[in-house]
Amino acid sequence: MSESQERMMAVVTPENITAFEAVMDKWAVEYSWLGEVTDTGRLIITWEGEVIVDVDPRTVAHDGPVYDRPFARPSWQDSVQADTFTGSVQDAGRPSTSGELAAAITELIASPNMCSKAWITKQYDRYVGGNTAMAFPDDAGVVRVDEETGLGVALATDANGRYTYLDPYHGAQLALAEAYRNVATSGAVPMAVSDCLNFGSPEDPDVMWQLAESIRGLSDACMELGVPVTGGNVSLYNQTGTVPIHPLPWLPCWASSTTSRAARRRAGRKMARPSTSWAPRPRNWTVPNGPTCADTSAACRRRLTCPSSASSARSSSTPRATA
Repeated sequence: MSESQERMMAVVTPENITAFEAVMDKWAVEYSWLGEVTDTGRLIITWEGEVIVDVDPRTVAHDGPVYDRPFARPSWQDSVQADTFTGSVQDAGRPSTSGELAAAITELIASPNMCSKAWITKQYDRYVGGNTAMAFPDDAGVVRVDEETGLGVALATDANGRYTYLDPYHGAQLALAEAYRNVATSGAVPMAVSDCLNFGSPEDPDVMWQLAESIRGLSDACMELGVPVTGGNVSLYNQTGTVPIHPLPWLPCWASSTTSRAARRRAGRKMARPSTSWAPRPRNWTVPNGPTCADTSAACRRRLTCPSSASSARSSSTPRATA
């Protein structure tokens, strides 16, 4: 199986064609048979009976042009790593009194960036088919694929652009290690990783260095952990003018799981939590020095402040999409 931008290609042996088509038809997936594997050692493509490609497959898979762009460690990298908040220009605005601190915290937790995103994610039925063993708020998702054996697949995705900006080599390794840990602690066995490498323009030697260092870090980490990179993609030229985004290698990690083990782990973890951690807030609860909120949906139960405008936007009457 291979994938490219939502297009999948599968190599199916002749004896499995009928079963493969049955799966595609069951889930209403459009598909077309493109060709067959031969023993000619040639890649041959025809169009309406005319041969339009007849080449050695290696020429399109391995012998394509390779960029050799210049790269170098940025001159500003050392100063970025040595920078601290204490004593900086930003530090001058640090609250100095209890009143200033309370106002800063209230402003911070009122930000939409800090609120729960569950009202969005819960619009999708993540338990469709009844085979989801673990989902949000767990750090990894686990889906059962065999009801008789309980065999399942676990997945976690992680990234941290700030860490990678400070040190591309170790930042990429930290993202991989976090995804690896998240599937491992679900009770699954990590099997492979993919990657999505998001960077600015590779024509900038500074950005090219970030990309090269991130790839080197991922390679070394995968060798250490014993997991292969089975595929991935690259997104470049992500910048505004001459200002690139923070380097962001995004790592999904796949694992094999016995879902009954994952379910036991989740159940045990829930039992270990304080009973008050999941207690719903009463209707019209009031935050000290804050507004009164009539929204008791799960989306708001973990918030400490809720501006009325945001509350009305998340009312229970908001239409929900179905999948």
